[in-house]
Amino acid sequence: MKIRIIVFVFFFFPFTLFAQLNIEGYVLTAGDSSAVRFAHVALKNKPIGTCTNENGYFQFKLDSVYLNDTLVISGIGYNNYTFTGAGVSLSDSLFFLEEARYELKAAVIINNAPTAEEIIKRVIRNYGKKYSRTGYQAKAFFQDIVYNYAVNAPREVARITEAAITLQEYGVHTSRDVKFRVDEMRNSQNFIETDYKMEWLKKVLFDGLKNPIIEMYNKYNINRKGYFKSFLEEHSAELERIEYLDTNAVFVLKFDKIKKNSGFIYSHRLYINTKDYAILKEDFKVDLEPLFQEVLGVKESLGFRKIKLYHKIEHNYYPFLIEYFSGIKDQGYTPNKSHNYFRHSFIMINEIIPKRRDYDRIKWREKEKENDILYKQKFTYNQAFWDNFNVLYTQEEVSKAMQLMSKEKDIEQQFIENSK
Repeated sequence: MKIRIIVFVFFFFPFTLFAQLNIEGYVLTAGDSSAVRFAHVALKNKPIGTCTNENGYFQFKLDSVYLNDTLVISGIGYNNYTFTGAGVSLSDSLFFLEEARYELKAAVIINNAPTAEEIIKRVIRNYGKKYSRTGYQAKAFFQDIVYNYAVNAPREVARITEAAITLQEYGVHTSRDVKFRVDEMRNSQNFIETDYKMEWLKKVLFDGLKNPIIEMYNKYNINRKGYFKSFLEEHSAELERIEYLDTNAVFVLKFDKIKKNSGFIYSHRLYINTKDYAILKEDFKVDLEPLFQEVLGVKESLGFRKIKLYHKIEHNYYPFLIEYFSGIKDQGYTPNKSHNYFRHSFIMINEIIPKRRDYDRIKWREKEKENDILYKQKFTYNQAFWDNFNVLYTQEEVSKAMQLMSKEKDIEQQFIENSK
């Protein structure tokens, strides 16, 4: 495991010379060297960043003008780690984060903590101050892997889709939906067994097939003051514990659904920064009860999960990662012991553009629509683009998925052949 800094990578265009700085390495916990999963790696006070995968690995491609800028690695439960691109050794070196342990301070805070209701009231009062009230645009990486979790599944991985996307938000107080535009995309082969009768029923009775980007972004979208209010009306809350982000204490609120649906187990949490009462993390989970698992013929408890992480840029908080797990809604199929498809998806935001004058607004004809079938869209596989774009690198499950998909045909060849 090495940290490698590649400074002199040049791309030639007429009249212009660009140099790229490529920083890669592992972020580990000091002491036991365990991986720090989904730590945020970003330029200090700048809207450019990436994050580690579940093995603590990251690769960060950015313009070499940032060589001497300060970079910050952060994560809930750890002290921040700062460094510069120029200051990282080319020898065997790793990024070790110290666990943020303040037992005595935490005990004082928990003993004097406000009630869950009081914490929520403070969050609501600060909503308009801590999140962008005006629109902003973001450049992001989208990854969607579809698995077949049926007991007798003929193959484990059914489809891989990756895309470079632009999203356009309209501010925390607005009721307008977020706009999305797909800038680049690549697809593997699609091995999902479609049942056209079920697909027809979805279109007629269940609001049609769903675009996976829009589905995962809008589901449990707490970053809307109106939705947050309705969520609170449907759930009771309690202060569960105290964690830390660097030196700031973080309240962990656990929510319990007031009216529960039989067959499901609910587990919802919000992580609140005690310094300014901003939401740092949303974690929503719905599992199937064991009896439902048996009826559906799945290997493990599968339901729904969404995790959304935020970081602060100057005065406002912006999302930097969304992880999503749910059944697929962009193809129709009949669940049985051979076919039961679930998607594991990520949106990793690489850059925030906060000023309207600085971004190219998404036109109506470019906008992704709720019922657009993403994997069917026409895109030519642009390998040069992907070689220089920040993605969520070499996740263990993604590597495994790509290996499984490459048994019959290389994944790169699949990307080329599935270009339109």
